[in-house]
Amino acid sequence: MSAARAISIVSISLLSIAIVLPMSTPVSVASSASDPGTIAYVRSASNEIRLIQPDGTNDRSLWTSPETNKVLGVFGLVWRPDGGMLAFNSDHEDACSVYDTDIYAILNNGTGLRRVTNSPACAELANYPQGRVTVHVANYFFEPVNIYVQGATELGGAPGGAWDVTFDHVADLGEGVLQPVVGIYGFDRYLGLSVDVKAGQTVYADITIGPSTEVLTFGTQGLSWRSDGSQIDYATRNCGDLYQISSNPPLGSLGQKLPTAANTFPCLVAPGPASKPDQFLYYSENNPFVDGLEGIYLTSTNQTDGGTQLVSPGSIYQQFGYDPVTVHDLRWLPDGSGFLFTETYVYVNLDDPDAACEGICSDVFVYDFATGSIAQITRLDLIDGTLGGDDTARSLSVSPDGQYIALERVTETSDPLNPNYTIWVMGRDGSGLRQLVSDGHSPAWGPTAAPPVCGGDCDGGGYVTINELITLVNIDLGTTDASACPSGIPSGREVDIALIVQAVNHALNGCSG
Repeated sequence: MSAARAISIVSISLLSIAIVLPMSTPVSVASSASDPGTIAYVRSASNEIRLIQPDGTNDRSLWTSPETNKVLGVFGLVWRPDGGMLAFNSDHEDACSVYDTDIYAILNNGTGLRRVTNSPACAELANYPQGRVTVHVANYFFEPVNIYVQGATELGGAPGGAWDVTFDHVADLGEGVLQPVVGIYGFDRYLGLSVDVKAGQTVYADITIGPSTEVLTFGTQGLSWRSDGSQIDYATRNCGDLYQISSNPPLGSLGQKLPTAANTFPCLVAPGPASKPDQFLYYSENNPFVDGLEGIYLTSTNQTDGGTQLVSPGSIYQQFGYDPVTVHDLRWLPDGSGFLFTETYVYVNLDDPDAACEGICSDVFVYDFATGSIAQITRLDLIDGTLGGDDTARSLSVSPDGQYIALERVTETSDPLNPNYTIWVMGRDGSGLRQLVSDGHSPAWGPTAAPPVCGGDCDGGGYVTINELITLVNIDLGTTDASACPSGIPSGREVDIALIVQAVNHALNGCSG
């Protein structure tokens, strides 16, 4: 063994004993006023993430889901503020997760895919120490259901009645990590007790399948990165809670809950820009049991009362005469002066010749903090010059310079289950609307420039972990291929003692240190 290799191993040993690394390190954000940015989107037909320039050139593939026939597929794309990583929701691993959709992250070169919520990903579970779990199932529906224990490599089945289901191979995610048990029946999940899996041992858990444990649409949606790139905020698809999770969290983590107003049903969340890092917006849908809670709120991470309601159905009706139905997306303007949202609404006076639409429409609106006013910036029903259009505005994304908007439009077809999804680009005031993509949804507009390589940051998470340092040592020893560290080795450079020392410094001081 060479001296360099010996020093490398000693460095790792001392470091693993002497320090505890932080869970996350803020990512420095670089931007250029001349950078038009890059737009990521999902091609509907192939369930594929693609990248395209705002002028329509260089349309190329980034990643394709291995499951092309899933119900939800890939959706809700968001760039990390520095443009180096893309986060998104997907249901391609819904059979080996507590959630039916999870957050995933991938580098802007298409490498380093990893699951963020309920990690690790399915293919990685066999790499962990294995334990055995026996689940006692009380199924009051008397129809077969699937049972899953977080960390298991496969589903178990339980018919109606009382049964024991044993999982022989369940990853032990660590001492004291509670791994939930869920029942899966169609789109419903049923929450059981969590269990601390022990490698080489059998542990026991219980689950009841019935109305009291049922959770509909239990997954992720409404993603947004925190301005420093260290955290991702999201809502659960049942509009039950908001969470904030590290971009590289502990195994099995869902993140920490964010504060919202009592009795609200939060469906969307949007963290503030760099000028307002602790603030966030959220949208709550209607609570049928408590009046006046639907709307868009502004609050902060340390504010416990849920914040201030800025937009309500009443304010929309008072200003425009519209009867609001729902908000589809919510995004800050980069300068923090306001925010955009897409709203579906019904115009209640169809006899008015100046009606904004006939029946149900959906458009983009902007809220201005300085004046507290709301302005409508699209009239999608009038694109063809006539009233009564069938276009709806759904997800949107703002260009890095804040001057343009990428917008998803949905148009009805003869098949109500298969509408047309298209992506359009326009000025921030709604001018110059033009089609960018004919088959796409979930646009995400971010800066083109990738951050410099952080030596040792193998997965591009923004900081260096003990496991990544060990990976570098193994690459240096020749026992692991360099492909195991796709984003932590600068181009044209080999792993040597100098790079490992640099990686140790990044682990101690952060990638920007």
